[in-house]
Amino acid sequence: EIIRDQSLALAGILNLKMFGPPVRPPIPSGVWKPFDGSDKWENPKPGDESRYRRSIYTYTKRSIPYPMFASFDAPSREFCTPRRLRSNTPLQALMTLNDETFVECANALGNRMLAAADSVRDQIRHGFLLVTCREPSESELTDLVELAETPNAGDAVTRMASVAAVLLNLDEVITK
Repeated sequence: EIIRDQSLALAGILNLKMFGPPVRPPIPSGVWKPFDGSDKWENPKPGDESRYRRSIYTYTKRSIPYPMFASFDAPSREFCTPRRLRSNTPLQALMTLNDETFVECANALGNRMLAAADSVRDQIRHGFLLVTCREPSESELTDLVELAETPNAGDAVTRMASVAAVLLNLDEVITK
């Protein structure tokens, strides 16, 4: 939950509204198949503020765990869990690179970086500083600028979203 909330916050789209009914952020199709057909998982549309609410407000059903939370070792809620076990699996990396929420975060962070400065180098430096709270080394900055200037990689928005996805998936951003 913290990783999702952190990505939303860094992207500048986290909704901090407190209280209220649970929300149902996007999930892959075919995941939600409850025993009772009347229990529907209605995804808020992109731009709807409830789509970006803190993870604590996500609707929970014990028999169908929210996929992102299950990938990151959320307890099943069948028993009291005094301590969360931690793992490091390929599913977690795939989730942070491909899940709809994280793709939206990368796009929003990319747009935030584009709006921060005129030069690609300054935009990337701004994004790096936002997500790591430190200045990038010269080699880190050079590598990210090369990624952003890859020919045939799409328009400026797409290229900056790719850089933002890399930044959001740095070990020091996710684990420290």
